[in-house]
Amino acid sequence: MSNIANLFTFIEILVIMLQVDTFISDKGIGVGGRKLRYKRIQLLTEIQQKRETMIETAKKNGMASQETVRCSQELDQLIFEYQCVVKREKEQKKRMRISFREMILSWKKAVV
Repeated sequence: MSNIANLFTFIEILVIMLQVDTFISDKGIGVGGRKLRYKRIQLLTEIQQKRETMIETAKKNGMASQETVRCSQELDQLIFEYQCVVKREKEQKKRMRISFREMILSWKKAVV
């Protein structure tokens, strides 16, 4: 390949990268994924802490104490929130795959 051909290939790659970045930001895909990932990790930490607190409370006050039951309910809520975040992450990944397929198909049409 000549230097000019290499330059055009490099420019094409840059254009594609810009299109991908624009496409992702237009769909609201990129930043949200990081936020969900952070939220998931945060929830896992909170779940572990609440679980330890509940176990200690149960040892101290008994399994049927109001404080232990309250901790258990709070743990249930955290687990539910975690499941919702995981579900949203899966849905977002699916939307992203579909969006990339659409983008690739539009590039193929543009090239042909």
